Amino acid sequence: DAVAGQNYRIVNNDDIIALADYVAAGRNTKGVTFYLKGDVNMRRNTWNGIGTSQHAFEGTIDGCGYAVLGLITYLFKNAGSNAVIMNLGVNGVSNGADAAGIASVLSGKIVNCWSAVRVNGTGNNGGLAGWMQSAWCLCGWPNPCCRYRCRRCNRYGRHSLSLHSSPCRQRRRCFPCRLPCRSLRCL
Repeated sequence: DAVAGQNYRIVNNDDIIALADYVAAGRNTKGVTFYLKGDVNMRRNTWNGIGTSQHAFEGTIDGCGYAVLGLITYLFKNAGSNAVIMNLGVNGVSNGADAAGIASVLSGKIVNCWSAVRVNGTGNNGGLAGWMQSAWCLCGWPNPCCRYRCRRCNRYGRHSLSLHSSPCRQRRRCFPCRLPCRSLRCL
């Protein structure tokens, strides 16, 4: 069993599927942090997302600037009121009712995340969350269409802009490692 206050790493798609099964079985994730050690490729995996209508994910997922790639549905079916999803990117496709990139149903928080998921659904749909219940998202990207992978730390991240004396000259920095723009490449 996962222990509150402990950190557990997610290395590959088997770890994400195991987490989904763990939550679906009604096991506790409150106060537990899961973190990505690298990009996770979910291509060729059919699944229903983390959490169910009866058992919500209540822990923290820290993407550490990495991404879950190739989703064929949302990452979370149900992220509860204690859930915190942060520093994570997702891409792929999400179809069906309450389609979303990160969470179909969100009662918790999404912080500093990005989604490049193509959402084609019915009902409540969204790039980050489909249905939000007393939830909040703090993902302030200067340009929500641009994502970067840092050449030095090799992580996905947003860029922060700092203006110089001229408003047309912007300097970009990698979010995960704060490197200047010459270390970033646009995806």
